[in-house]
Amino acid sequence: MIRDPNDDDLIKIRPRFGTVQISRGRTVFVSEFDGNAKPEFPLEGLYVYETRLLSRYSWLLNGKQPEFSCGSNLNQASWMG
Repeated sequence: MIRDPNDDDLIKIRPRFGTVQISRGRTVFVSEFDGNAKPEFPLEGLYVYETRLLSRYSWLLNGKQPEFSCGSNLNQASWMG
């Protein structure tokens, strides 16, 4: 039987359509594509060691929510320089 090396991870997040997941070590931030996390969606927020520390996050520019224009997936260990 082949063992999945990810089975030992403390944070288990399954990719879901319509979300962005950013991680560093055992800290994960899950939000919508616009960068906002809403408390009514239980998966969204900031997690450290499987504990949700932040359930609501939004940011504004000049009092308005910025418009999402594009995005791409990158390996967390990659570099774009």
